[in-house]
Amino acid sequence: ADLQSGHASTFGVEDYICNNEAFRHIVCGTKTGARVAILTAKEILEVLRFNSMYDAIENSQRVEEIKKVFMFRHLSRNQVVQLASSLEVVRKSKGETVIAAGTSGEDFFLIREGEVGIYDDGKLIQRRGKYDYVGERALVSDEIATTDVVVDADDEAEFWVVKKWTFRQIMDDAMLTLI
Repeated sequence: ADLQSGHASTFGVEDYICNNEAFRHIVCGTKTGARVAILTAKEILEVLRFNSMYDAIENSQRVEEIKKVFMFRHLSRNQVVQLASSLEVVRKSKGETVIAAGTSGEDFFLIREGEVGIYDDGKLIQRRGKYDYVGERALVSDEIATTDVVVDADDEAEFWVVKKWTFRQIMDDAMLTLI
């Protein structure tokens, strides 16, 4: 996009954090929907770890959301980055079970889009939505789930999911006792 000649107009500026340093992502209005990013050399090296700029921005968003999760407050920057890179995207339809009572949990679910209901013997006890999470106890214990977690979204819900064994590989024993 040629910003100087007026062939594109800037629609907005988005700031992202990458290795504790901000970089700016400028969204330009062009026929092709071009996006321009202004990066430092250090940020370019970070972006090159990914297949695309979109993947780098997505990972940056994951890092920021993980840092907001209370149980992850003691993680080092490196551990947060590793955790963000290990998240898998999972989609579930309305009415689909995310966690079933009586099962051993193996996954942590950060709700990216949609809503879930937490049910005890069929009775709704709580709803959780975007950027809430479920399955956190599965990461640090071998407890059996006592409630059902079911997608209550209008259509579907999207989750960022981390497996217990992946989480435990990232953490050291001392850190596991803190959380």
